[in-house]
Amino acid sequence: MSTGAHMAGFAVVDLETTGLFPGGHDRVVEIGIVALDPLRRPVAEWTTLVNPCRDVGSTRIHGITASLVVDAPLFSEIIGDVAACLGDRIIVGHNVRFDLGFLDAEFRQAGYAVDWVPGLCTMWLAFSITGVRRLDQCCECFGIDTGLSHSALCDARATASLFNCCLERGGQPRQVPPPMPRSAFPAIPPSGRSLVRGAAPATARTNLASLVGRLPNESLPSGSGQEAALAYVDLLDRVLEDRRLTPEEVTALAELAARWGIGAPQAAAIHRAYYSNLARLALADGVLTDLERDDLIVMAGLLGVPDAMNDLRATASSPALGVSRTGELRGKTVCFTGESVCSIGGAYFDRAGQQEMAVRAGLVPVDSVTKHLDILVLADCSSQSGKSKKADDYGVRKMAERSFWAALSVNVD
Repeated sequence: MSTGAHMAGFAVVDLETTGLFPGGHDRVVEIGIVALDPLRRPVAEWTTLVNPCRDVGSTRIHGITASLVVDAPLFSEIIGDVAACLGDRIIVGHNVRFDLGFLDAEFRQAGYAVDWVPGLCTMWLAFSITGVRRLDQCCECFGIDTGLSHSALCDARATASLFNCCLERGGQPRQVPPPMPRSAFPAIPPSGRSLVRGAAPATARTNLASLVGRLPNESLPSGSGQEAALAYVDLLDRVLEDRRLTPEEVTALAELAARWGIGAPQAAAIHRAYYSNLARLALADGVLTDLERDDLIVMAGLLGVPDAMNDLRATASSPALGVSRTGELRGKTVCFTGESVCSIGGAYFDRAGQQEMAVRAGLVPVDSVTKHLDILVLADCSSQSGKSKKADDYGVRKMAERSFWAALSVNVD
């Protein structure tokens, strides 16, 4: 393939999505684009996470959680940016039909019908040379470093390298399409918005540090204050079980703590002891998984003890306060949303497994959210699934999945 005649160059695209089927329920959650000049040399890159306004799909595959995309732009907000990257370039992708299908669905969802020009497919080019199809396998055949697999920008970079390797090895496309004209896109200027993985770690917008500052400096003596402290820990369990805090919850906790005679020193000590208990549970098996670390980071922020992550083992060995919740949830109806992030022995729960464990603990699993539901269990506390939104509308109690299993004394990985 001679590229000298194509003065526009190329746009290599990769998408991470909630599922496999565009035009229905599935949406884009991340996009990565690598621009190549007419000689196929990289000249620019652009990527962003995308808020799909629904659950994010298989986090175990693409590594994207609802917490990561909650502040990301909507696809409708980056239409101009995507158009600027793709316009007047030949679109390239690994299984480019898949990428174009999702791009078309997202543009239509935003109210724009685009006449898409077929792109160049590196899957076909590589298959004709190597006999394999998957991007990682194709890259392995050519000795290409793929970086973080299932990261849109890393996969776009790998696809760009694969594109060059295939052409250098004599792979030829069935037909070289024309560039995608900029005029085919809506005349919307780029927004400049983007949110890159790692740029905005999950943090607590509201935490309990301000609560401590509202309390008097005096605390009850340790003996007479034990009952009040346990009552306060029980409230922490309930307030933090969805891994979120509202300003109203902080105010209510501060008022109750003051009413029960809990002063600033004791409240701060309780928060650290509460965190110590979480750390002790996470380190009980000697392994700290990425999900456990993420949960501890979030909880450190919520509890107002951000430095507690600096030395987890020391934190876990410090005194801890706990309140048994065995039996509290028995007889409650429970519904699950999102793909489970918890496992036992390395085997992740599927929905049937979640419901079976709930039945063993004496709960009643249901498949939908109604006004009469007792508990909605969230695989990700920032879930934007339809079930999560309904639960908000109905005032249904929400629990993060790890918090739910801990309340049932189920030890998950």
